[in-house]
Amino acid sequence: TFTAPTVTITAVGSMASLPLLSATMSSTLDEHAASRCIDGSVVYNKFCHTQESSNPWLSVELAPNSEVDYVRIYNRHIQAVRINPFQIWVGATVGDHDSNTSTLCGSERTVGNDPGPFGYPCNSIIGTYVTLLLPGDNRILNIREIEVGSTDVVSSGASTGDGTLTLSFTLSGIPDSGT
Repeated sequence: TFTAPTVTITAVGSMASLPLLSATMSSTLDEHAASRCIDGSVVYNKFCHTQESSNPWLSVELAPNSEVDYVRIYNRHIQAVRINPFQIWVGATVGDHDSNTSTLCGSERTVGNDPGPFGYPCNSIIGTYVTLLLPGDNRILNIREIEVGSTDVVSSGASTGDGTLTLSFTLSGIPDSGT
């Protein structure tokens, strides 16, 4: 058995992106599925898009009981003003907002007619879904990408909270050279 030295990794800006397991929208327009908003692409013509409706939303699934410290939104270049106003919720189920199992991340927000990206602190809210909600009637949700981040990048507690992650591991099956 060989025990490797400790490796230290520093996350940029003391935050690390959380894996987004799936995405769901309240409705879908044509080929603009929710999965387009979590595919890592921020090109101007690739986006998710709901049909016009009351209170449209986009939910992204995280690992159960994730700590959410920030949400970053890449708005569309065209029709960017459609996002205003919006709310970000962290909750227990898909589409969860304004319930006893969800918490509003900050307050209702507006961004003007700007494609962003925009980052919003969520102050360590625990949840399994992050939901972007456009409150009101006759609304259309269409963004390029959403990212969710945390300072608690490893649920095992190896994260120090300051962006430093310490890993220790053991390799088995390596012959001992006798030295």
